[in-house]
Amino acid sequence: MMRRCAVVLVAWGVVGLLVFQGAAISLCDYVSPTTSLSRMRLSFTYRYFDDGLTEGVDVSAGRSRLDYSSLYDSANLGYSLSAVGELTLSQLRISGGTARSSGTLRYYFGEDEPFFAFAGLSLGLDPTRPSPSLDVTTGLGYGRFTDVTPLAKAMRIESTLLARGALPVSLPDKTLKTMAKEIGRRVEYPTIDDLVQVLVSAIQEAANVRLDARAVLAVEDQVLATGDERHCGWAVQGGLSYEVLDPREGPRDILLSLTGAGALPPTPESQILFELGLTGPVNIVEKHTATLSASYEYAAGALDVNGALRLRREKEPGEAPEDTASVSVEVAFPVGGANVALQFAVVKPAAAPRASVDFSVSVLLRLI
Repeated sequence: MMRRCAVVLVAWGVVGLLVFQGAAISLCDYVSPTTSLSRMRLSFTYRYFDDGLTEGVDVSAGRSRLDYSSLYDSANLGYSLSAVGELTLSQLRISGGTARSSGTLRYYFGEDEPFFAFAGLSLGLDPTRPSPSLDVTTGLGYGRFTDVTPLAKAMRIESTLLARGALPVSLPDKTLKTMAKEIGRRVEYPTIDDLVQVLVSAIQEAANVRLDARAVLAVEDQVLATGDERHCGWAVQGGLSYEVLDPREGPRDILLSLTGAGALPPTPESQILFELGLTGPVNIVEKHTATLSASYEYAAGALDVNGALRLRREKEPGEAPEDTASVSVEVAFPVGGANVALQFAVVKPAAAPRASVDFSVSVLLRLI
């Protein structure tokens, strides 16, 4: 299971890099002076079935999951917050669940420099453990993240106008960067109309065309669109972590901590995120906690695809490692006059002898 999931992660990365490097202009070419991004996603599935021919309820089970992340990065300061919670339901009651959250504050040693000092806090709740986990970490790191949403919007404007036939050819990279710069200064414009007019003028001058009212409205729609944030970058950090609370109620140790995270938007419509973590004492081979998470998001028109992979290994001296793994995929798309949603999840808790598999299909069809 762990090996198959790792192969999937590598495949995602290779495909993303190939698409990313094959583009004429890279989204990561844009650097925002200040990055402030937040996202939250809630998924829920439940099935209840009571066959009148059998005693008791035949099926009554479900799963709910909440993912939240926030990223801020400026010239000298930055922070990141993340939280993941999952509940399993049975017989209309909560039967299990886990929750993990973390926060990191970064201080950069120079404006626009990638070197930073950090302090972080992480909390974990697992009903199979006698106690929650709470760690405090401090150390040094290298790397930055930047909001590339303005350039993604500029590229979406270009593709929309090309699809409508309002542009005869693609816009020069210089024009796209100019548009992105102006979109990034949106708060400085008195009204959205003023910003749209500047963008339209840049497009018309570069392509030697005249945009009609419908094309101008399409430009405005892309500028006002929400929920399409994209960011790019990477960071690695290492330091010392102190166990304020040990989930096994053992001795509170001082641990080594290493983490790495990255964000890659292969296209304006997609986003790949990944994070690796390793903590443990000096004899880290005998005792450690290793985590790996990756997610993929694609949204274009009515098509919405979300995939997530999470792996966790806990190793104690003299004991076999305990592995927890989960893979989930959600796809929503229109088919004719119907809306179809597919959900697929494989979850393997450390205490379970085998993985559980959930698959559901829902179709909404308006007949009249």
